Amino acid sequence: MDPNVKKITGVGRHWMLFGHWACVQQRTVRLLARYATGIAVILASLPCTGAVVPGEPPVHGDPALRRVAIDAPEIVVYRAGEKNDWELHVRPELADAYAAYFQRDADAVLQALDSLAAKSVDPLERFVVAALKADALMMHGRAAEVEAISAESAQYEMRLTGQDTMSRAIRGLARMQIADFDGALAVFGEIVRLLGGWSLPTSYSRRPPNLLELRVKSEAQLRAYGGIASIRFMLADYEGALRWAEAAEGLYNDIFHVVTHRLYGTGTMPPGLGEGRAYNLAIVGGARSLVKRDAAAGAEPLAEARRFFQSTRHVYGEVVLTAIEARVALELGAQERAEQLSHRAERLAAQTGLGDLVWQLAAERGHVLLALGRKTEAEAAFRSAQSGLESAAGALATDTAKLRFLAGKEELARALVQFDLERNDLAALFGDLERARARVFVDSLGERPIARGRQSDLVAEIRELERKIRRQRLLNGAPGGVPDGAARLATLLDARTARIAELRRRDPELADMLAVSAAELTDVQRRLRPGEMLAYVIPGPSGEPVRLLQITGAAARLFSPALTLAALEHLVRELADSARALDTGRQKALLGKLGTGLGIGEWKVERGLYVVPSGPFYFVPWGALEIGYPVAVLPNAGWLLRLSRALPAVSGATLVGDPDFRGQYPSLPGARLEAIEIGGIYRTEPLLGPAATEAAVRERVGEGAAVLHFATHGFFDARRPLDSAVLLSGPEQPVALTAARLFEQPLNARLVVLSACETGVGRAVAGDDFLGLVRSFYLGGAYAVVSSLWPVEDAGTRAFMVAFHERARDGDYGTAWLAARDRLRAQGLPPLVYGAFVLGGALRSD
Repeated sequence: MDPNVKKITGVGRHWMLFGHWACVQQRTVRLLARYATGIAVILASLPCTGAVVPGEPPVHGDPALRRVAIDAPEIVVYRAGEKNDWELHVRPELADAYAAYFQRDADAVLQALDSLAAKSVDPLERFVVAALKADALMMHGRAAEVEAISAESAQYEMRLTGQDTMSRAIRGLARMQIADFDGALAVFGEIVRLLGGWSLPTSYSRRPPNLLELRVKSEAQLRAYGGIASIRFMLADYEGALRWAEAAEGLYNDIFHVVTHRLYGTGTMPPGLGEGRAYNLAIVGGARSLVKRDAAAGAEPLAEARRFFQSTRHVYGEVVLTAIEARVALELGAQERAEQLSHRAERLAAQTGLGDLVWQLAAERGHVLLALGRKTEAEAAFRSAQSGLESAAGALATDTAKLRFLAGKEELARALVQFDLERNDLAALFGDLERARARVFVDSLGERPIARGRQSDLVAEIRELERKIRRQRLLNGAPGGVPDGAARLATLLDARTARIAELRRRDPELADMLAVSAAELTDVQRRLRPGEMLAYVIPGPSGEPVRLLQITGAAARLFSPALTLAALEHLVRELADSARALDTGRQKALLGKLGTGLGIGEWKVERGLYVVPSGPFYFVPWGALEIGYPVAVLPNAGWLLRLSRALPAVSGATLVGDPDFRGQYPSLPGARLEAIEIGGIYRTEPLLGPAATEAAVRERVGEGAAVLHFATHGFFDARRPLDSAVLLSGPEQPVALTAARLFEQPLNARLVVLSACETGVGRAVAGDDFLGLVRSFYLGGAYAVVSSLWPVEDAGTRAFMVAFHERARDGDYGTAWLAARDRLRAQGLPPLVYGAFVLGGALRSD
């Protein structure tokens, strides 16, 4: 046990208090200022839930109680054989989990809890295990897995207390960690409404019979209040943050009063309770200073939090506090002090080996230096942040948890782009755009298995190093830290860099799934043919004008039409509505506005256009515009340089039509006819009905197929884009062939056609990569992927697909796409029928 942890064995027992504050440090990373706008989910995100949270907290603690200092109780970590704060006898596995949790060893926590869960039948013990496991997963950055755990804990909580408020609170904190602020506020608001004016009683004449209910309600209430305060602070609603944080402080004081009461208190508390109060005090101090526009107004709660962190040698907390103070100083106009504080926090994080914080602090210092007018130093700070972020990119947490971590990356990318634009350095601009997209892609794949069996030994080494890096970062952030933690982390990072370099020599495409790389502008220009253009959309806030980096083989230029990003978003939303309404007149009017607004006539494209989209550009129906050349959408510009793996034995066409959906989805007779008709073009029998299984598809594709065509139901998951899928037949129910599954075990085909509703859409995230089905096929060696933006009726889809395949057999995919578009247009079909289909990847296979 850490020497700073004191064990008290007094006569009282700590019977209604709680620890494990859902890894508060994971959310306080987000207090490092300007990253509070969350993830930029454009168009494809889920609709706003309209979360309703009371403006005023219903309770603020007992005002009659004297204030109990944060360091009044002693810290305790429960040992085997003792009773914990749930009145549960601690078995050895749970004791191991508690000790590991205090040291931030999330792997050891999970291992101990899994061992205990395998043999536990006690509902209370299972509930405690589930709650602690959820906290450990959030500590590990694996918030995406917490939803299922909270559902499990809710079952036990309902059995024990008849309610599930604490499990809801766990779910809310997990959503907050992945930057689903609206979803988190909705959950916290539910808890506030359910508990109403209830608060923990602070005076007892005897041992209360409802200890478990008191404990659950108290913890749920504190997590909800603290969560709301944190989100309000992150969204710069400092008055709202102050109201909820001060109310949470009152609730903390009630608990500390009970803990230290001379008659029924124990004088002890678990570590998480003290940390939770310290971080809440940091929010109180920062918000109070900003609301009152006076740094001194919040000095006292910040100082009390600092004393607590220093007494436990918790450097992580000290770094967060210093960063908050820097933010306060900057917003109050004390730029020089802000720069000193942010630099101190950055140095402290680097010296301690808190690698996940260093890049964020460097970026924050860049903002401070910009406010001081020191642009050269500011850019150097941002470049330092970029380098640090890239070294961390492959060793953060899993995919959805990384979406939480992206909130600051978007702004970092925008800052670097702005420096490039001011200097008109188009080569640097190109490089920064490419690096930002590469970072997002690597982060979003997370720890998911990728291309099993392909460089498997080397990939396994890299994954193990990443696991050790994540573990070392957590250990470095524990109270007391690790004496040589920074050196250990540096050694692990160097080893990972070396193994990534080896993988890049063996399999560059696979290496790009694990680590950041960026193409050079001149290399991409050499790949473009005369008359072709690559239009790289420069991301920005919705109110800014559209900006494009237009690249040809001979030159590069900046182009900005009259349209703003917000206006473009509005137009593509209206187009999607008109597509569903089959309003041809409205479609043509909107498309005219879109073409004029984008200045398409000024682009001077002759033979073909490649587009690297951003935000609403992902939903532009290029085929519906008045253009006479093919358009292909790319995940990044460097894709043009990829050397697809040779497919050893390319077969003909593998065609899927109308799988057996077991009555769970409507059958697709039009899709069946489509597959049969295309089968005639390639002289092959399609896989229809029950025969259209994943196993059959993989057998047909074999080592590689020239064409892979799916005519089936498809869907996208806006919350978890890698769960987007096409449906195939299964033994008892339809089987979803997901993007994640395809990344894990690619289907090797040169041309992939997804003739299903909305298969091309996905989710645009910060740094701007597009996560859906399309990208997953590129890992299998696909040159091109055809998909759809919205549902299209059977006859129009079949006509487009037949026309496309008739011309695509020679590998000229762009010409085939254009010919299919023109045939449907000549038949008089609405623009958003012939414009619904998107060509991704190469214009041709050579």
